[in-house]
Amino acid sequence: MFYLRNAIVFMFLLFLGCSGGPVTPRDAFTGLMEKINSRDYPNFYLALSNKTTKKVETYRSQLHSLNAKQQESIALSYGLSAKKLLSLNSQEMTALIFMSDRSKSSLLHLTKEKIRAVKIHDKRATVETSCGIKLIFVKEGPYWKADLSDL
Repeated sequence: MFYLRNAIVFMFLLFLGCSGGPVTPRDAFTGLMEKINSRDYPNFYLALSNKTTKKVETYRSQLHSLNAKQQESIALSYGLSAKKLLSLNSQEMTALIFMSDRSKSSLLHLTKEKIRAVKIHDKRATVETSCGIKLIFVKEGPYWKADLSDL
C-alpha cells in the first residue's frame, strides 16, 4: 500500500511537471487561438515571446511620454479615454493591441483558421493558416511562444 500511494503521488507530480507549455509550434498556435477566443489575457501574455512583451513595454512607456493631445488621439482610436489607456497594465495593453477589433494588429480574425503548414528552422517556426497568414513562433527554453514583435 505504501508503494502504491508513493507511486500515485509520483505520477501526479510528474504530470504537473510536464504541463508547462506548448512543445510544438502547432500546439503553440492552437493554444494562442484558444486564449484569444476565451479572452484569457494573462495566459495570452505568457504565450508571447520575450521580444514581443518587450515591444509592448516600450509602447507603454512611449505613450506616457507623449503630450496629452497625442495620448487622447491614440486612446480614441482604441475607443478609450487617455486616462484609461495610460492605466492599462502589460497584460491589458497586450490584449488591446492583439485582441481588439479596433487594432490593426488584431488576431481575432485568425481564431477560426486552420493550419496549412508549419515550417521549423532551428528555434524559429512559421505557422501558415488556411487564409495564407503566417505567424512566427520562437522556442524559448523548452516551449514555443508567439513572436508578434513585427506586427
